[in-house]
Amino acid sequence: MSRATKQTSQTTQQGGEFLRFKKGIWQFVILSSILFSGATALFLTVPGLEATVGFERWGDLADSFNLILGLPIAFAGAYVAIIIAQRATDIAERQQTQDNFNYYQGLHEEVIDNYFAIAKATSRLVSASNRFEETFNGVLQQHTQNKYRVISFLDDEQLQKFIAKLLDKNVDGLTDRLENHYEQVKEAILDFTETLDEAFKHAIVNETWLLSNEDKAKHSLVLKALLNEGLMGQDNHPTNFANWLINAKDDILERLDLQVTNAQNDTHPLLPYCYYLAKLNDLDNQQWQLKEAHKEVLLAGYFLLVRPRENQKGFFNLGCLLLLDLLNAMPSSQHVALAFAQRRAQMLQIQDNTQTSTGLSQAQHEFTQLDDKTKQLFIRLAENVQLGHYAPRIRRAYDWLNSHIDQTALPFLDIQLELHSKASDYEDTLSLKLEKSEN
Repeated sequence: MSRATKQTSQTTQQGGEFLRFKKGIWQFVILSSILFSGATALFLTVPGLEATVGFERWGDLADSFNLILGLPIAFAGAYVAIIIAQRATDIAERQQTQDNFNYYQGLHEEVIDNYFAIAKATSRLVSASNRFEETFNGVLQQHTQNKYRVISFLDDEQLQKFIAKLLDKNVDGLTDRLENHYEQVKEAILDFTETLDEAFKHAIVNETWLLSNEDKAKHSLVLKALLNEGLMGQDNHPTNFANWLINAKDDILERLDLQVTNAQNDTHPLLPYCYYLAKLNDLDNQQWQLKEAHKEVLLAGYFLLVRPRENQKGFFNLGCLLLLDLLNAMPSSQHVALAFAQRRAQMLQIQDNTQTSTGLSQAQHEFTQLDDKTKQLFIRLAENVQLGHYAPRIRRAYDWLNSHIDQTALPFLDIQLELHSKASDYEDTLSLKLEKSEN
């Protein structure tokens, strides 16, 4: 039944009650008038009745008649007061229901707007990386096909020198175009970090994020990499992924300010990214089938954040795992409904001056305690939060990588070339990082 139909039905019902009440009052007045008229006629027509009753009893009779006539009037007044109070209560309840709906609808819009902004920011970063990839691979393929039709590069050092030559000589305008694309990538990274800052200023975003990350159905690639000893440092062992995400943003911004150089000698700062792409191409021709992983997603992560591997020379593409986990950790409509229930319970705790624990299990308990009307409200709002279709390339890359992350060696995440530090010696830089992690 539509809202307009319900309102019309309520109006008709209220109008019927008033007509029945009005009809009853008139019937009572008419009956009382008939009784009064009959009693008056009786006194006037029966001989000697007036003398028998006595003049002093007429006042008592008048009071009795006033009581008879006053009862329906008093009853009518009380009934009207009750109806007015009931109507006021109904109006207050409807207003409270509307206020609750508006409040949770506002939270619902905050959830959608902020998570959609994060998805758009990640997609822009991947798109900028895709332009970088297409430009480099186009020139690389053209020149390698002309010079290396039969054999490939002998080793990684020859590949590095070949790419460095392309960049140094600006072959086919490659360097100028890549530098322009790299500026777009850096702008996308800044937009990405600012979007994260803005999104996580909202309490409901943090609440839904934490509930989603507590769900055992969610799998964090970052935590899987930690279990496989792919990373290093105490700051890489978070109590939950949300804290790790906040700490990672500072590292992302720091990386943009560092000069990226080769471990042996000064080279073009874009060489590590180009070398990374070339190695991805080699792996794609082997058994890995990286097309399913969307190489632009791997490259976007490489632009975003890398971390030194423990006891190994080289860097681990942690930024890729960050992007993939970020999209995968977005809450479902069920998590949003649970977050609403948790928020409502917290508001009641403030009113009652009580305090209980928070978390996924507690939110599930609070949801079961809701009345049916509130449950339907939360479910109806939350079912509009459909985040699973955001950033499809990144989600497909997550599905692909999730099937390989348990392996001990992931060459497409661990390509050993770059040293993003101003220090000239790799070992000095690595020991410095170890000292910082120990402190």
